[in-house]
Amino acid sequence: MTKLKDWLMGALGSAGFIVYLFILVVMNALPMIILDFPWWAVVLVCFALSFFEWSQFLYLGVWIWAFVVALGQPIDWISILFFVAFVVYMGTIISAVVSAFRS
Repeated sequence: MTKLKDWLMGALGSAGFIVYLFILVVMNALPMIILDFPWWAVVLVCFALSFFEWSQFLYLGVWIWAFVVALGQPIDWISILFFVAFVVYMGTIISAVVSAFRS
């Protein structure tokens, strides 16, 4: 995700950083939108992700749970956006695991 931030900031300047932050918020909120969480639960999960290191493991479970739920829903623009975000999220997880084992 750092490469994306650098690319956006190079292409758009300071506005690229704002776009990057918006992308992060959307990526964090998408699984909870698919799961139809209330707004306060979305805020609570985003707060936990910011302050607790172990919450990333729980959040991986939320992504997988949302993926299973999204497979059973009718396809619309939000589910397509979720599937794209899921591929990006899993790609970063797999990349991190592979680089950890290479070191």
